[in-house]
Amino acid sequence: MPLFSVKITMAPRPALLALKALMAFALPLEGESFVLHNRVHALSSAGAAFRTKPVCVGDSVDEVSLDVLGDDHVAEGDKLARSVAGWLDTEWMIQEVHERMGRSAAASYVSCRESGDDEIMSILHRVATDLESDWRSYDKDAFVNAWDVGNYVADYLTQRAGGESCGCSAQIYDPDASR
Repeated sequence: MPLFSVKITMAPRPALLALKALMAFALPLEGESFVLHNRVHALSSAGAAFRTKPVCVGDSVDEVSLDVLGDDHVAEGDKLARSVAGWLDTEWMIQEVHERMGRSAAASYVSCRESGDDEIMSILHRVATDLESDWRSYDKDAFVNAWDVGNYVADYLTQRAGGESCGCSAQIYDPDASR
């Protein structure tokens, strides 16, 4: 499994220079592999030599369908809002701003689903950009940023749909378990 993924879209000469610069900073990662322009690279102790083999990075990612969540997007959005607020309250401390952030995430989710958008990454992006567009109302009291919430929502939806999570969030808060 690659440690990190990088895609360089430059002419060959600048790409090679960028790869050498990357390798110079990555020497402590000797023996680890990484993906660069759809090829797996493994660093050597010499720093300039490396092995490569072609890969298709997308082959290892399973698509997750949100169809299992049903058609009541408002009810799922409400559960999502309570999960976001519960996660933030548990992680930090109970604050009203967490409820508002959860409601914003829920509104973004419902809007996406009602317009036919059921791609988790698209919903993540919508949640984060909607929060970001009104961040001044959250920033004073929030201990996280809009993209942290978006990533949590992606993990939440992946878990709810029965998919394998990337583990970006430590634990998904189940608002029904605390009742």
